[in-house]
Amino acid sequence: NSGLAVSDTEEASVVLKRDTGEIRVNLAPETFGQEVLISITTAAVSAPADPGIIMSPLRVEISTDLDIQPKKEIELTINYTDADILGMDESKLAIARQDPSSGKWIILNCAVYPEQNRVVARTNYLSVFSVVQPAAAASLSGVRIYPNPYNPGRHVNGLKIINLPAEADLKIYSINGERVRELNYADQGGAAQWDGRNDRGGIVASGVYLVLINDDLTTRTIKV
Repeated sequence: NSGLAVSDTEEASVVLKRDTGEIRVNLAPETFGQEVLISITTAAVSAPADPGIIMSPLRVEISTDLDIQPKKEIELTINYTDADILGMDESKLAIARQDPSSGKWIILNCAVYPEQNRVVARTNYLSVFSVVQPAAAASLSGVRIYPNPYNPGRHVNGLKIINLPAEADLKIYSINGERVRELNYADQGGAAQWDGRNDRGGIVASGVYLVLINDDLTTRTIKV
């Protein structure tokens, strides 16, 4: 485990070094409003069944000595090994946190860097975290889209659409109903992404767009 007293007036990093790669928490000034002791431990947490997520054994608990939550988002980087993600699709990895009241796992806004064996996420809640992979869901009820708002220049890994069923059609429309893009969802793995481009390959203008998702039974429309 690793712990560090963090001043509230400066940027700080807390690092847990493992033989298999480090786990890092980056904090901006005034993240907690006072000095705290940040602790990072590898957590032995049983994973509840979740049809929309494939769990890895790599779990980390982040906490403070004052049991308070951050006022600003923190950046969490988890480095992993091939053994940590055995049987998972490295390009679809994410970080999820466990909700302490329900025990359910919530997938965070993430960027994955397979060539560096690391996943980076942002969160404003400290808990237990795990490296996960979205999997095909039974219906459209749990579909999530992130990051939202989405900026193609800043979010280089695209707009993620997760918790999809194995078969679905996804189309992007402007707020005026003009079709912008039909997304490729051929792998049926529960996740798709949009790079902010239209069918002609051009970056779309800033604004509100509609993601229309159909499966055999239902239709969902989500604003981004």
